[in-house]
Amino acid sequence: AIADLLPDSPGGEIAVGVPDAIGSGKVVLLTREANELGCPVTITLPGSPGFGSSVAAGDVNSDGAVDLVVGAPQDKVYVFFGPFAAGAAPAPGLVINAPAAAQGGDFGSRVALVDLDATPGPEIVIAAPNYAASGKTGTGGVFVFKADGTTLALTIEDLDPEPNSNLGEALTAVPFRNPSCAAGPDRPMLVAGAN
Repeated sequence: AIADLLPDSPGGEIAVGVPDAIGSGKVVLLTREANELGCPVTITLPGSPGFGSSVAAGDVNSDGAVDLVVGAPQDKVYVFFGPFAAGAAPAPGLVINAPAAAQGGDFGSRVALVDLDATPGPEIVIAAPNYAASGKTGTGGVFVFKADGTTLALTIEDLDPEPNSNLGEALTAVPFRNPSCAAGPDRPMLVAGAN
């Protein structure tokens, strides 16, 4: 899993998830400085299998710094508030637990940050591709949380799912606007993949 932390910065900075690292997963923040790689920041959470399976970067708490959302599909998602500095491993500022119905459904295997409600700040979008919906196993679901991580704003499910369709197997946001329908800036459209 890879997230671009500073897309407008020369050289850039990325977060790389390594969910199968020995013991538990990790996320490594890499910065390119001139022609060489800067000192990495490594984030680990012992006892969190799959930590780093998915990562997303953005300003979650609207403080101007880039934050990092990290999935651990043992039913948790962690938010680390930036800025990040080498030699100072951050602690999670927020932990989002799977809703009761999504426990055991690989909640956190995909994460995204998308402004879905047109109010300042992104929503935290979390997939559980093995979530059971409509009485069918492995249909998957996507959960949208407000930036505080405690308010579940929306659950997205297929209304007529096939078993093992795994909605949420992939998540991304794309800019969207139909100029014949609406004037103004592009809005992000959430796209969730399924098998």
